[in-house]
Amino acid sequence: MRANHVRRRLAAGQASIGTWLALPSPEAAEYVSRLGFDWLVVDSEHNAVDIRTLAQMFGAMGATSTAPMVRIPWNDP
Repeated sequence: MRANHVRRRLAAGQASIGTWLALPSPEAAEYVSRLGFDWLVVDSEHNAVDIRTLAQMFGAMGATSTAPMVRIPWNDP
């Protein structure tokens, strides 16, 4: 598993820059993750991103140093 560079930067008091992605697209996730952001949040609460698409999006981001994050669609244990 890769080290969480976002958590490390925040713990050191350094800025961490990222963005949100609402498109349910592995291609868009790959493109945006190559732009140099520290993190990328996929919003699956307000957009049509199912678990399969989310897995494909995170897989597409795997070759970059951008940390993948997700806004979950519900809070139901």
